[in-house]
Amino acid sequence: MGHSRHLSGCQSLADFSGITVIGSPLHKSSGRLLSSYQKDSLDAFIDSERRWSMGDYMVVDSSAESCDTRIITAPGFSGQFYHAEGKEVFVSNSMSEIASIADAELNEHHVLNYLQNGTTRTPQCSTLFSGTSRLPPAAVCEITGTDVSTRSYLQRTPNDLSVEEALAEIGARLSKTVSGPLYVMFSGGVDSLLYLLLFDQVYDDVVPVTFGIESPTNGPAAHQLNEKLNLDVEFVDHEYPFIDTGVINHIESTMRDRLVNPRNPHFGFTSELVSDGVIVSGQNMDAAMTINMGTPGVHLSLPEAPLYKRWYRATRLALSNLRYTDFYINRTGSNSLFRHLTTVRQERKFVPGSGGFVLGMQSTGKPSVIQTDNLSEHLLDSVWRPDVKELLNFTPTDDNLESIELLNFYHYSRSCQETITGTGTPASVPVHLPVMWGPMQSALFGSGTPITDVLNPKRELYNLVEELTGSSYRELVTRDGLFRNRETSTRSPLVDRHEDKLTQNQSLVYEEATLDELLNQVESILEQVQVNPSSNRSINRLLNIELLLHATR
Repeated sequence: MGHSRHLSGCQSLADFSGITVIGSPLHKSSGRLLSSYQKDSLDAFIDSERRWSMGDYMVVDSSAESCDTRIITAPGFSGQFYHAEGKEVFVSNSMSEIASIADAELNEHHVLNYLQNGTTRTPQCSTLFSGTSRLPPAAVCEITGTDVSTRSYLQRTPNDLSVEEALAEIGARLSKTVSGPLYVMFSGGVDSLLYLLLFDQVYDDVVPVTFGIESPTNGPAAHQLNEKLNLDVEFVDHEYPFIDTGVINHIESTMRDRLVNPRNPHFGFTSELVSDGVIVSGQNMDAAMTINMGTPGVHLSLPEAPLYKRWYRATRLALSNLRYTDFYINRTGSNSLFRHLTTVRQERKFVPGSGGFVLGMQSTGKPSVIQTDNLSEHLLDSVWRPDVKELLNFTPTDDNLESIELLNFYHYSRSCQETITGTGTPASVPVHLPVMWGPMQSALFGSGTPITDVLNPKRELYNLVEELTGSSYRELVTRDGLFRNRETSTRSPLVDRHEDKLTQNQSLVYEEATLDELLNQVESILEQVQVNPSSNRSINRLLNIELLLHATR
């Protein structure tokens, strides 16, 4: 017998019975998803999830024959936290609740890495607390007793699905499964513009929303496109730091549960703005489509540097992009070096900058590893923990592209899904990243990167925009005024509320830390609190951990 539910609090998997859908599938109803799981073979169900899955959910099967509990997570899964203790495994939406159950201590190395780099460079499947972990997306997790094994089900499959077809398919399916408006977070960039153009063709009620948070492209580009294409964009006058009491309350509450980036504009979706429907964001398109390759042409447009410096920066970036192309990956030398270096976990004498190491690590967003002069034991171990190696089934193969794309998916999805989809909005209307869903991953995964993309990594998207609008993106959006510094002298109300926690006498992080490097990092951040607390990301990160600890202790 199957049913659907939402996870409430911290629960033992022993309390589950039968087959349950937890969360919200958006490509079909929970009932139809359960029916597919029950009647199809496991392999057939996984194949279907890989291709069609949309939404943030997992299937929990407490009646599986091969294990006590089987969990299958969607590619768009934002992550549950878990802890194994005695004969039980506990799961929760809240990192602090799991840490409380586990009576867990801080993992000081992970805390230090988070303070320095944020969520985008923290190890996959990890949390800030020892003895606790995070269920990954697009994975089959089998649990017997307190033994939890995970394996990715993503793989390269031959298909002719284009990005245009994938997005059109997503919009058409949403029109059948979602009631209410489809809100598109519209920055004015090529990603959000393409979302808006394609979804508007198949969804009756699409509402583009631009928040007035100053950034290099947010606002100015959206205004230009709105005027030239008659997009009927809804402009919301929010500033950073957020000062609305309801928004601040939501961010603070979420900070007590998990890691949060309080700068994310989706927090501006208050109940006055939205009450139903679904919100989609183009966040993570760069990473998914290009492994975060840069665009050399952007540097040529920057006005602040002399022309020769702009050409130098653009040329250097183009050469850097070459490492991510099929031309480089398929070369025998780089292929062999990549397979060797990225499958050794215990070697301490890597030379940062060596070709295969750069290809394997920088392409998966680990510049903190590459820029480290002395590659420390704890950092290398945390990147290649055994459970991550098992998740990726990462063994030397001839298919470097698939290995790189697996690492890329799990690295970026871990950050974006957790801090955007997982944190929600003050209006309780969810935010989703369609690029992580089955149709888009089917279109992108294994598609490769031709050498021509070195100069324009998102050439396919720009061509689509020109095809749909009749004008090139450069004709629609002029660069004048887009690249301006974000300046704010406003103190963060969130920091003001908890300034007492950000002193050496009151900081729980400082009190519990024993690692000298972490103590020095916390001291440095605390000294900055009085200087410029509104624009310092490290202060927000430290406050986040303080609130997590107060909820835990």
